[in-house]
Amino acid sequence: MQTPRDSLAAIDAFDETATVLDGLTLDQIRLFVAVADAGGFSAAARELGRAQSAVSYGISNLEEVLGVSLFERTGRRTRLSTAGRTLLPHAQQVLAQVGRMRSAAASLAGAVEREVRLAVDAICPTEWLAAVGKAFEDAYPHVSLHVRSDVLGGVVDLVARGQVDLAVCGPEGITRPVLDARFLFELEMVPVVAATHPLARRPGPLDQPDLVGARQIVIGRRGKDDPDGDRAVLSPTTWRVADAATKRELILAGLGWGNLPRVMVEGDLAAGRLARLRIAAFGDAPLRVRLHRLTRRDQALGPAAQWLAEHLHACPPDGGGRTRADAKAP
Repeated sequence: MQTPRDSLAAIDAFDETATVLDGLTLDQIRLFVAVADAGGFSAAARELGRAQSAVSYGISNLEEVLGVSLFERTGRRTRLSTAGRTLLPHAQQVLAQVGRMRSAAASLAGAVEREVRLAVDAICPTEWLAAVGKAFEDAYPHVSLHVRSDVLGGVVDLVARGQVDLAVCGPEGITRPVLDARFLFELEMVPVVAATHPLARRPGPLDQPDLVGARQIVIGRRGKDDPDGDRAVLSPTTWRVADAATKRELILAGLGWGNLPRVMVEGDLAAGRLARLRIAAFGDAPLRVRLHRLTRRDQALGPAAQWLAEHLHACPPDGGGRTRADAKAP
C-alpha cells in the first residue's frame, strides 16, 4: 500500500523528470521523425530544406535532453538505436496529436484557408479529377485549389516534404512513418492499342516476343531515366509521357500500346477507336492499381482541405473504384 511519503517521492521524481524534459521542443521531435523516415541526416535535411549541420545539431540537443542516443552513426550509415526504435512511435504520436489539435482549433475558429494544395498520381483519370474539382468549387468557392501531378514516388515526396496538403497516389513509398495513408479505390487498368495498329489484329494472348517490335507508351517519372518510374513495362522500346491523358492521345494516334484506366477508354473501345489486348504476362485477372489518400501525420488540415480529404473517399471513379465501406486496408 502506498504511503503519503511514497506519494511525495513520486511527485518529486515526476518534477525532476519534467525539469529534465523542459528543453524538449516540437521541432526536435519533427527532426527525429524526419531523420528516421529519410534514413539519414543528409536526406532529412534535403526533405526539410535545412542545412545538414542544423539537423545534426537539433538531434544532438534532443539526445542530450532525453539522455539517450537515438541513432547509431557508423561511417556514412545512420540507423535507429535501440532507444530510438522505442521512442520513435511516441514521437510520431506526439506529432499526430499536435496535428489533430491544430485542425480542431482551426475548425473551432472557423479559419478557412485561402488555398488547398493537392497532388495526384498522373495515372488518375482527368474526368474524375474534374468532378472532384467541381465539387470543391461548389463547397468552397473562395478557396484556391492548387493541383500538382507527378508519378509514383514523386507524389509521396511532395507530401513528405510538406509541399502539398494531401495527395492521391499509388502504394509506392506510402509506409513512411511520417505519413498517414488511407485506401481510396482501385483503378482497373486495360491494355489497349489503336484499332488500326498491327497488334490489334492479333488475337492473343500476346507473349514477350510478340511485343519486341511494338512500342509501349508509359507514364514515367519526369526528367529521370528510372525504371521504377514505369508500371507494368513489357516492351523494350518505350515512350514516356507525363500523364494518362497524353498517353491516351498517343495510343489513339497509333504510336504504341499501353495500359489505361478502364473508365478512360470505355467510350473508345465501344466506338471501335481502341482495341483491347490480351497480354499473357498479365494473366486473365484484371490489372488493378490501388490508390490512397496521403497526408502528413503532423500537418493539420484546414476545414477546406479536410472536406476535400473526406470527399475523395466518397467519390471513386465510375466503373473502376470501390468505396471505403467495402475496401480493405492496404
